Amino acid sequence: MKALAANRDFVLVAGSHSLAITYFYIFTTVLAQMVGVYRFTQTQASYLSTAYQISGILSGILCSGYLTNAGP
Repeated sequence: MKALAANRDFVLVAGSHSLAITYFYIFTTVLAQMVGVYRFTQTQASYLSTAYQISGILSGILCSGYLTNAGP
């Protein structure tokens, strides 16, 4: 563990993954509270947030591919 903690690259990767997971849990919780008004269950809110995350990843892939090929 000491060797991993001393490795700068490992710390950066672990930190970025921790932030991504934390964002996903926070987003799911807030979304569940928002759609709870319309009588959606926690599971349905989780599916909705997963679809939102996947669409964000796919649009990021498409935009980066377009921007890479749109150069001079």
